[in-house]
Amino acid sequence: MDDLPGVPSNSDDMLKKLIEEFLQSKQKEITKQNRESKYNYKTVVVTGSEGGKPVYRHRRNNIDLHQVPVQIEQFPNDEGEEILDFVEDEYGQRPPSRWLKRLYVDAFGVHCNRINDWESRLPDIASKLEADVTGFSKIKLVGVLRGVDFEKGDVEIRDNIKLVRSEKNKVYARGQPQNFGLREFSPLGDGIIEIQATQRKRDETVSEYATELLELVLTTLRLYLGTPIDVNVTYQIPITYSPAATQRSAGRLQTLGDTTTISPFESGYLDILHGLISRSYDERRGKFGQPIEVALDHFETSASSETNNHSGITFSIIGLESLYKHFVDGSGSSNDIQRYAALVLGQTIPDLDSITVKENLEEAYGKRNQLVHGETVPRKKRGQLQQHILDYLRYSIVIFAHIWEMETNFSSLPIEDALIDDKARDRLRSRLDTIHVDNYLNTSD
Repeated sequence: MDDLPGVPSNSDDMLKKLIEEFLQSKQKEITKQNRESKYNYKTVVVTGSEGGKPVYRHRRNNIDLHQVPVQIEQFPNDEGEEILDFVEDEYGQRPPSRWLKRLYVDAFGVHCNRINDWESRLPDIASKLEADVTGFSKIKLVGVLRGVDFEKGDVEIRDNIKLVRSEKNKVYARGQPQNFGLREFSPLGDGIIEIQATQRKRDETVSEYATELLELVLTTLRLYLGTPIDVNVTYQIPITYSPAATQRSAGRLQTLGDTTTISPFESGYLDILHGLISRSYDERRGKFGQPIEVALDHFETSASSETNNHSGITFSIIGLESLYKHFVDGSGSSNDIQRYAALVLGQTIPDLDSITVKENLEEAYGKRNQLVHGETVPRKKRGQLQQHILDYLRYSIVIFAHIWEMETNFSSLPIEDALIDDKARDRLRSRLDTIHVDNYLNTSD
């Protein structure tokens, strides 16, 4: 039988119709109360002083419709019962009444300034509540990004992830009803990162997922630039009605040194690199696959602005060992790892020479040995050697992440044989030729 005119054809249409009837009823109610009761509000006025103390009196003002407050805390708990009952019957859960309180404010505005044009927003309002009841709640995470500046415009990594140059006096996060503003920190050259997150599963909050996305983006930026990048303030802003109200969190402000500049032309690199890193991430376990997890951990420590020159070299060396140890048997030495890394990087990165890589790694191992054996070493700032070894590590992470996608048995690569046999070297080169690191990173000096 055909659907009857005016009768919703499915649960989503019925939910939208109930929301529409609810808002129409509230609009009429508010308009009637404003006309008949003339909402009286007390205004405290100072009329003078007596004995050195101010004297107050109350003056009653009749305010117009557009000043009627629709604060969340003034929303009656028994409103919208028909909607709540329907959602419980159709979707298997009864939402808290605060969802409807937010819907109410979203439709009419905090002070009813949008009470006469809410119908144009009804489809968006209904889709938000539908997203919540079906387990696809949404939030926007806004963070103050430090250590990177944006040249010639915004940088879009994915459809839901964007890096923007902060604008003076622009509000990037607004609370309800308070105003939480993120404004430009021009002396530090701060930018803004915006991430829109949609809940993936019912046993995880959308807030947790947004934080996970942020960490993946920061890892991508650090790998791409090879410099310290951080977020010191974040706001999580609800898009739908289920997530908590705007949440602010702040970390410790660190001195990051020079700011690195990227442009919109680099969006393609970041998009591809972010995809590669994301595919190496096990969402169920909340970790990267081995050995990427260990190497990334040491990379993050080495790239930190608070890690001095010798410690940075040491952590980068450990990160390289966590990758190339798969080609060293129990009797292997650190010299083997140096030779393997030099061979792979020299074969993969066009501007790198295997001999130079090996010499730099030998020098780095010497400095690492000084530190781990208790010798007194100067706490220098980041040096050229530290940057070289950090770059070798980030290049290697991309190479191994690429190999990880193809196969998990790293030891199948003929690296050992390639050091002494031309045919094995050709086989290795043919495997490595499929990995174009310069598609993910800017590898030129």
